[in-house]
Amino acid sequence: MIDQIIKGKISKVVISHKDRLTRFGFSYFEHLFEKFNVTIEVVNLEDEKSFQDEITEDLISIIHHFSMKLYGKRKDKCKELEANAILMKKDEDK
Repeated sequence: MIDQIIKGKISKVVISHKDRLTRFGFSYFEHLFEKFNVTIEVVNLEDEKSFQDEITEDLISIIHHFSMKLYGKRKDKCKELEANAILMKKDEDK
């Protein structure tokens, strides 16, 4: 999208919520887009959240993301241990 903006092929970006464009640094994108005469239209203009609310939601999102990665690695490790146990059982049965 940024390449298209730089080439002048986009004049308006329409998003449902601010965080659909970027989780952090919305103002940087806003400034960059202004340099190329591109406007950002946020369709769902609900009450603006306080800085503390936004930070809290962002931190929860980050923690959730990394905890899911951790649980995924644990699951992979359990599958590997289970596969090794099955192989060992087959070797014992021979």
